[in-house]
Amino acid sequence: MGEGPYSHHEEIDERLQFVKFVAQMSNDYCISKKELGVIYDLLVTKSCYESDEQEFLTWCKSSCESQTAKAAILDLGEVGEFFTEKIASKELDVRNLAPVGFEFLQFYFISLNEREGTLQRQEPAQQSQKTATYPGYSSTTGRGTGGYSWNNTGTASASKANEKASQLDSTPSFKLQRLPTELKEVDMLWTLVLECERPEVASRVIDFLIKAHLSLSEELTSSRLSVLHVLIDRCMGILKSEQGKEPSVSVRVIAILTNLVHETEVKGTCDVLPHGALLRGEPLGHLTVKNRATPIGGDLVVQVYSNTALWDLKREVAKALDLGPRYLQLSLGTGSSLSELRDVDNGKAMKALGLVGGETLTAQKLSLDENVPNAPLTDSDGELTPGARRIFACWFDMFCDTAGDFTKESAARFIQGCCGDPPALNDNRISGLFQTYDGDGDGKI
Repeated sequence: MGEGPYSHHEEIDERLQFVKFVAQMSNDYCISKKELGVIYDLLVTKSCYESDEQEFLTWCKSSCESQTAKAAILDLGEVGEFFTEKIASKELDVRNLAPVGFEFLQFYFISLNEREGTLQRQEPAQQSQKTATYPGYSSTTGRGTGGYSWNNTGTASASKANEKASQLDSTPSFKLQRLPTELKEVDMLWTLVLECERPEVASRVIDFLIKAHLSLSEELTSSRLSVLHVLIDRCMGILKSEQGKEPSVSVRVIAILTNLVHETEVKGTCDVLPHGALLRGEPLGHLTVKNRATPIGGDLVVQVYSNTALWDLKREVAKALDLGPRYLQLSLGTGSSLSELRDVDNGKAMKALGLVGGETLTAQKLSLDENVPNAPLTDSDGELTPGARRIFACWFDMFCDTAGDFTKESAARFIQGCCGDPPALNDNRISGLFQTYDGDGDGKI
């Protein structure tokens, strides 16, 4: 392309956005498989620029994301057929697939199976998935719609770039409504897993393959064991086949099995211990656990053995702090120099983790991204349900003073426990609470 006021990237991007705009504005037209093939030939097969392939895949993904019930830019069925053929014929270079290429195929996989009813997409939570600190607040703006303008620059271009970055960095969340054997295009995932050679993409494909098997809805949780057996059997079948004799394939399958073991131990080991932990353990020096998780229990001193599994330690510490183990984060060290003990190490013994006794651990409470259904607080008579009453009574007992009264100091401790920062006693939240419920004005509720 000849020299001009705009770069090659800008010229290509403008033309692709214009094609998408035309399809988006029409209620009875979407880009066909044949037309998609023409664009593919121009930007991938015949292009002299390596960046054009990434530009094409980014455009495909954004086009699928921009579709609405009234305006389909690309037909999902034809898109799937097109890329399945390209992967099968080796025309699409899966070995060197760029991250955006995987993100597009991942999006296509989820969208196709959502349409087939085999999975249900979940709305992303506003806060991060897992954090041991109190969340902050930020002002965000939603995505808007606008017209099309030729070579629009300035803030609009920056907004488009930010939008593209946010789309590519997002991690889809979903729950399977049917067993993984009923998912469409699973073979495409296996092709990506076994053939992709880019490390930063291969690890993400493996994680997604496991997620596509273990993200079961509540109705399917009883089938988790059989799902694991099917996945492991397929891995072992590959290792025993001619394909498994290739070193790159066998290494990749072993990586799947390793990640699968780690994933299944994230929520505990079900008393399954590593081989080294079956030997007689030696007592280690006491571990000190600094409690930064709850106002219950204080700091702890724990006796462990060399064969004690990390999960067993977490379980006992969580019990002492009145927490579920999945809400507890243990880290080695104190203050700002913390080294997180990861969930994937739950099955490892103290000796394998390098702990010799005498170390100081810090316990923090995790905020997890969960889809917990709302429960009613009151019954049909307007009275608190037993569960709600039990929770409120627990909070009252936790924060009341030694005389059993809930004072303004108690309210301040409760707010600190929820928000992290201790409020002043004249804080509006405290004043409003006591103005409403302290009828006799004695400063107690």
